[in-house]
Amino acid sequence: MAISYEPEDGNRPTSRTEYERYRDKARELGFESMATAAALSFELVQRVWDAFGIPDPALPAGARARLNKDRGIKWEDYRPGISITVRQSKTRKPITIPLFDVTGEGERIALYPELEEQLSRVRPAQATGLIVVEERSGKPYKHRRMSTVHRQICDAAKLPKEMKFTGFRHGGATEIGDAGEADIRSISGHSQLNTAAIYNKASQEKARRIARLRREHIAQINAGEEELSE
Repeated sequence: MAISYEPEDGNRPTSRTEYERYRDKARELGFESMATAAALSFELVQRVWDAFGIPDPALPAGARARLNKDRGIKWEDYRPGISITVRQSKTRKPITIPLFDVTGEGERIALYPELEEQLSRVRPAQATGLIVVEERSGKPYKHRRMSTVHRQICDAAKLPKEMKFTGFRHGGATEIGDAGEADIRSISGHSQLNTAAIYNKASQEKARRIARLRREHIAQINAGEEELSE
C-alpha cells in the first residue's frame, strides 16, 4: 500500500515525469547545475540548502556563519558507483548512501543510475569542492539567483507555477512511499534522526532496501508510460 508524505510546509510533491522535464529543459537552457541540484534533491531526498550548499535562511546569522564552510554536498563526498555522503543542514551528521547492491546471483546493480548519469555530466577533472556551482561564475548559488533560474526553467518547460524547488525533495519522498517503504530516514535525514545509531551499517542496509524497492517502482512507472505511448 502506498504511503503518503504530506509536505510540512504545504509544497506540492514534484512527480518523476515533471522532474525529468525540468532536467531536460535546464540542460537545454545551459543550466546543468540546476539539473544536478534537482537530481540531488529528488533522488537522495535532500533539502534545497544541502543540494546547493546555501546556508539555511531559517537559521540565525551566527549559526549560518559557523556552518558556511561545511555546507553542501562536495565532490570529495562522492565515490562513483560506490557511495555518496550527505550532511544534513539541521543535524550536521553525515549519512553515507550506498549507490550499488549485489543480487543473490552476484550481479552488481546501480541503485541511482539517473543521479550518477547527471553527476558524470558535470564532474570536473579536479573533482573538489561543492558539486553544484553556477556556470557563469563557478561559485555557489545565491538564494535569489537560484529562485530566479528555477522559475525560468519551470516557465520554459511549461511546468506548474506552484512547483517549488522543495517539491523535488517531497517528490522523492513520495516516490519512496509509493514504492511501499514508510521509513525513509536512512537517506532523507529528517529531523527525527536523533541518535547516532541510525548512521551505522544497519542503516546502510536499510538504505539499500529502500533503493531496491524504489528501482522496482520506477521500472513500473516506465513500463506504464511505454504502454500509454503504444
